[in-house]
Amino acid sequence: MQFTRQDRRFILFAVAAMPILVGCASTNVWVEAERRIELPVDAAKQMDVHSDNGSIFVWGDDATADEKITMTVRIRAGGRDRVEADTCLNAIEIDTSPVASGHQTVRTIWRKTKRPDWDARVSYEVHMPTRLALHATTENGAINARNVGGECVLETENGRIEVRGGRGRLKGRTANGQIDAETWASDVDLSSENGMIFAALRADGPIDGRIESANGRVQVLFGERTATVVNVGTSNGAIRTRSLNLSDLHSSRNRLSGQLGAGGGRLKVRSANGHVTLRSIGTTQPGRVVSESDR
Repeated sequence: MQFTRQDRRFILFAVAAMPILVGCASTNVWVEAERRIELPVDAAKQMDVHSDNGSIFVWGDDATADEKITMTVRIRAGGRDRVEADTCLNAIEIDTSPVASGHQTVRTIWRKTKRPDWDARVSYEVHMPTRLALHATTENGAINARNVGGECVLETENGRIEVRGGRGRLKGRTANGQIDAETWASDVDLSSENGMIFAALRADGPIDGRIESANGRVQVLFGERTATVVNVGTSNGAIRTRSLNLSDLHSSRNRLSGQLGAGGGRLKVRSANGHVTLRSIGTTQPGRVVSESDR
């Protein structure tokens, strides 16, 4: 059989289009569900929240007289068709079994082996007593913590971290996202690979730790009674200080060190690619401080 030039063009077009048609056939169907969970606090000192894929919002609340932990879990499950999506949804379990003494835990697990064509997003909204410490981790999603009175450890691979609270120790880490923190913690460890960092440090006394962004601006505000020796560096960016009284000051284009207040702590601030700004919080009331990106 002889093919004309027009026939050959049609055949080539049909072959090239086949992957597109095959791809359209695998479009996921999504189903959603919401579950409400209530847990006793008992002797717990720490709340652990873990999601493989989803956002985490936690509020400390002292208004609960019986000290219960309440949460809303929102689940979005997908499969290649409605049957598979429903099967995926039913395979998701919210486990609240304690993993250590003094820890109340909630995490996402699979009742059966997760199939390659399944996808799921599980987000948590948690209300707990203010006094509890918080450890929250997710692979993909934002983490937001408010009015937490204890230690905060917040980690996500892809998402923004926002925290208003935390005492003792605050750790926030994201590979791709911004960090926005206002805290009373005396031990601070904040790092972002690709995102700016805004940190308002209100501790009464010495502060230790580090604040580092590989690709983003860093802005640090200090409270009136905060004390530390600050060491600042940037590879590509300027270092600026505003209304901040630093003694024993040493500075160059890409380096700055100085003592704030009585010292007693050591704080390392770094940005590989971005400006670093240090300034005083002044008389700004808690909860009213905003980052430059929000103005």
